[in-house]
Amino acid sequence: MWLALAALCVCQQSQLDSMNASEGRDRREAADRPYCANHDDGATVAVVDCRSCGALCAECDRFLHMRRAARSHHRQICKEEESAIRIDIHEGCGRAKLFWLLLLVDRRTLKALAEFRVEGHEGVPGVDTFVDMKGGLAAGLAGTCRFCGARGSSGLLAIGNVCADQQCQDHGKESCARVLPCGHLCGGVRGEKTCLPCLFGCTAAVAGEAPLRQDADDMCMICFTDPLQAAPAIQKTCLPCLFGCTAAVAGEAPLRQDADDMCMICFTDPLQAAPAIQKACLPCLFGCTAAVAGEAPLRQDADDMCMICFTDPLQAAPAIQLKCGHVFHLHCCKNVLESKWNGPRITFSFSQCPICKEDMNHWTLEDQLAPIRRLKAEVRRKALMRLQYEGAAPTTRSLDPAAVAMERYAYYACHKCGKAYFGGLARCEAESSGWWEPGELVCGACSDVAGARSCAKHKQDFLEYKCRYCCSVAVFFCFGTSHFCNACHDDFQRVTNIPKHLLPHCPAGPKGEQLPGTSEECPLHVEHPATGEEFALGCGVCRHAQTF
Repeated sequence: MWLALAALCVCQQSQLDSMNASEGRDRREAADRPYCANHDDGATVAVVDCRSCGALCAECDRFLHMRRAARSHHRQICKEEESAIRIDIHEGCGRAKLFWLLLLVDRRTLKALAEFRVEGHEGVPGVDTFVDMKGGLAAGLAGTCRFCGARGSSGLLAIGNVCADQQCQDHGKESCARVLPCGHLCGGVRGEKTCLPCLFGCTAAVAGEAPLRQDADDMCMICFTDPLQAAPAIQKTCLPCLFGCTAAVAGEAPLRQDADDMCMICFTDPLQAAPAIQKACLPCLFGCTAAVAGEAPLRQDADDMCMICFTDPLQAAPAIQLKCGHVFHLHCCKNVLESKWNGPRITFSFSQCPICKEDMNHWTLEDQLAPIRRLKAEVRRKALMRLQYEGAAPTTRSLDPAAVAMERYAYYACHKCGKAYFGGLARCEAESSGWWEPGELVCGACSDVAGARSCAKHKQDFLEYKCRYCCSVAVFFCFGTSHFCNACHDDFQRVTNIPKHLLPHCPAGPKGEQLPGTSEECPLHVEHPATGEEFALGCGVCRHAQTF
């Protein structure tokens, strides 16, 4: 198995196509290969052997055993199907599928997941939960949970298809309750205008819908914990089928993930393990071929892991398809947006698609995205204004001045007012130890202990303070009295205990370092009191305008 995981990390698509073609040819050439007893074409191979109904293909098995009286038939997977293997690469996630094993590897981060599928369930010996879910038996009938695959004949499972587990109950409240034309339950979220295409590979066609690029076994690429079928999922319209169905809906883009794909934000559960989002009702996660006009097919399916959590396939929870076309668990997207950036400095990479790096965009995420967009616009405006006043704007047209400004300067969110304030150059922040206290991030206006005068032009939006112990712009406000830059804050216990007469004079470097030169060479280009005293630099924009 370890060699297989390593091979999935390095193999190319051409090699996979060759292996899959060889596997398919060997299976077709097998002389004793059983055919479906319900077809008379002599070409439809059987995957399930029922003691009562005979050898059946997946579709016949699904429909013939839909009646309550037929659900207890003794069935088992054909031995040829047990040894069959399918290898795919979905959105950078390598996947090997056998009857008893599912291997998933994120080729970029080298995270992997191995799922051993247990056989021998009550009433249906020899047929595992995953096959039942993909075939439709567990997707919409009482007695089998649509999210975790648990079976039972009492309690909630006696009258429905969601078990008593709290996580499954939460997913059930968010999931779409509509049934797709192919007979599978929609893998999308409640309230979507257009249902997600079938994740189970159904061939039913819906006018105006495009096929999903994911299916029900694809992992949600945000949580990477559960497949898309395991919880409500979303797409631009109804989330496309996560199980690789080929049904196409005109106007909709196909899913590029499936229920077994890991959510690429949390990288914990596959997409099916929790609600995932897409633009409208998520296309069928089980690979149905129904087409909706105007939509592109999914590039993921129900077996693909959610690439955020990387724990569950896309089918394991409600999933959504972002505007870029990638599918993730809904709850994984919400979690990553609510957690925001790592560290004190404001960054916005967390609000981008983990796969293609486009900004996340979906109607179910508007409550989380709206404040992020406002903050981003504020940081962009302030950084661009500072860049222009410093005369550091790029001269080449190929570079975006706003992007350059946001990479050049470090901005922080004030703990009191929530506004973004300037904290020096980004390269200085990168050299810090990483330790920080959120309550100490306070802007100049909210930490005005020196009674600084408000700028007539910019008010207090750009009010800055000098670090108490060196000639740098302050970022932190601690103890209710003192301003610190990043470097001095990292070493505050030593710096604050330096006797005042031993502190360096201007120009003073971080952490009590004496810089060569005179006060006329101060990095701040202003006259200020001796080191160790609080001093308001005033409006940062106007100060730079006077300097240049």
